[in-house]
Amino acid sequence: MKKSGAIGLLALLGLLSPARARADDTPGLGEARTRASSCLAHDYDGAAFRDPYLRYVYPEEKIAGPPADPGLTYRRIDADIMLMLLERAGEVSPALRPAAARAASVLHELPSLWSGKGFSNVRRQPDPQGIALDTYCIVGWLEGDARMARSVAQALKGDGWLPAELYDGEERFRRDADEAWCLRLLASPAGGGIGSAKQVLERVVADFHEARRSDPAGRQLFYAAYHLALLLEDSPDLGSGVEVVALRHDLEEVMEAWAAARAPGDEAADLLEWANLVSLKLPGLERSATRRRGVQILLAHQNGDGCWRVRGARPPEAGSSFLTLRALLALSSYRDP
Repeated sequence: MKKSGAIGLLALLGLLSPARARADDTPGLGEARTRASSCLAHDYDGAAFRDPYLRYVYPEEKIAGPPADPGLTYRRIDADIMLMLLERAGEVSPALRPAAARAASVLHELPSLWSGKGFSNVRRQPDPQGIALDTYCIVGWLEGDARMARSVAQALKGDGWLPAELYDGEERFRRDADEAWCLRLLASPAGGGIGSAKQVLERVVADFHEARRSDPAGRQLFYAAYHLALLLEDSPDLGSGVEVVALRHDLEEVMEAWAAARAPGDEAADLLEWANLVSLKLPGLERSATRRRGVQILLAHQNGDGCWRVRGARPPEAGSSFLTLRALLALSSYRDP
């Protein structure tokens, strides 16, 4: 069964801001993006990145992909989504244009290829040959596909799509993260509103508040806040009785507290989270010292070749292109106050 590697992928998918309108002021920011693009282009083989992390196939993974792309994996789809977001933000360098063009071609085919396939990991009528719910919802959101939104709405059972026991331990946050993507799809123009999924939203918000009480500086809370913040980008009022102003304030406080709990000198352990924090469009965070700190951390940990490395990865290059795409998205979203 698929365990999402896209923590939010991949939102990150909230990075559809207009292209840069003025020169960057932060020293080294433009150069860092150029070097990152060059390193990613070097890792691209004409069909996919060589990064071993992106080529990994989950147990029981079965994806209906384009016939011309038999090596498609869930993690490669994550990378393709990030390339599309860079393209839409006007941030694809000439070096990355071939990779972005291929990513767009693959993603545009998936809605038709996945039509009627069902879902592999849901409560209601799971199909081992189906698609993992979170990836389906992210692709549906990105492509603005109304058919996919209807399929997701029909798969809902009670207060959720996924079995409560699907993830355990530290990975428990992934259930809410996955379902937040489906809420984002339903809240988009393609979905027409959260509607019958209101119970899911209320449960996800309740889980966020519980995580805040039980682990105020932990990974569980970070990603609960992160995915709710992404949902607010598309649906500022959430179309429900949730007190959005208070929730947004709580999300900002959680991100500030998470950053304050990270001791200087050990930032390499949390580079993915710092990239995600930098990318968020929470009003109280966008011009904060915490976000500027995140940018400086990313710049300080960029390798000499332009990529970022996952600390302790084996082999050392595993996850490098994935993390570099995330960092590039984050730095591309940043504007000096």
